[in-house]
Amino acid sequence: MPAIRLNHTDLYYEDMGDGSPLVMLSGLGVHLGVWAGVAPTLARTHRVVLPDHRGSGRSAPVNDPLTISHLADDVHALTSTLRLPRVNLLGHSMGGFIAMEIAARYPELVERVILYSTSMETISPALRFLESIEQVWKECPDISNATLSRIFLPWNWSPALLDDAATVEGIVEMAGHNPYPMSYASYRAQLAACRAFDGRALATRIVSPTLVIAGRNDLISPLRCSEELAQTIPGARLRISPCGHMTHMEKPGWFCEAVLDFTASENSPSC
Repeated sequence: MPAIRLNHTDLYYEDMGDGSPLVMLSGLGVHLGVWAGVAPTLARTHRVVLPDHRGSGRSAPVNDPLTISHLADDVHALTSTLRLPRVNLLGHSMGGFIAMEIAARYPELVERVILYSTSMETISPALRFLESIEQVWKECPDISNATLSRIFLPWNWSPALLDDAATVEGIVEMAGHNPYPMSYASYRAQLAACRAFDGRALATRIVSPTLVIAGRNDLISPLRCSEELAQTIPGARLRISPCGHMTHMEKPGWFCEAVLDFTASENSPSC
C-alpha cells in the first residue's frame, strides 16, 4: 500500500479485510506493525485500516511542531479519502488521545470508540519517564532500538511477562530488527503533542458507545486513569486485563474477544 498525500504530508496505511470499518490508531513511537498479532483476526469480520501517524513507520518524518489535533485531522482526512462514512475507532495510548479528539469533533463519523490503555492526559510519572527517554536519545543519538526496548520493559509489560526471561529477550530482539525505526525528531514531536494534550473536555463530549480497555499492571496509563476516563464518558464500559500497557501483545486472544464483543453489540451498557 503506497503512502498518500494528506494535509501536506505523506501518510502510509494498510487496509485489510471486509465488514464494518475498524480504524486502529497506535501509540507514541511505534508503527502499524505493532498490531500484527491481532489485525488478521479482527480483519475476519472488519475492514481494518491501520495508519502510520506522522513521524511513525513509513509515513513522513516530522520536523515541525505537532499536536494531537494534527494527528486527528490526518485520520479524518484518511477516512474521507477512503470514503468511510462511519467507522469503529480504536486508539491505544497516544492513539487514544487521537481517538478522543476525533470522537468529540466528528460524532457523525464514529460508530463506536475503543479507548485502550489511555487517559485524559499524560500523567506525571509516565511523562517524566518519556522525557528521560528523549534526553537519553539526544545525548546518545546512536542508541539502538533494542536498548530503547529494554529500557521500556518495566513500563510496557506486566510482572508475569517480565518473569519469563525468554519472552523478554524475544521482545528486545524483535525491537532490534524493527525495519522502520523512528527518528529522534519525530519522537520529540510526538511526545510534545502528548505533553500538551488535555482530553477532559473532549471526553465529556463523546456520544458514541465507548469501551475503555485497561491493563491492571499498566504503569504508563494506570488503571485509575482508565477508571476515571470510563466514569467521565457517558455510558462508557470498562474491561480490565491482567496485563501491562500492551494487552494486545500479552493477551491477543483476550484483546480480540473484548474488541469483537463490543463492535458486535447493539449498544454498550454502562459499567
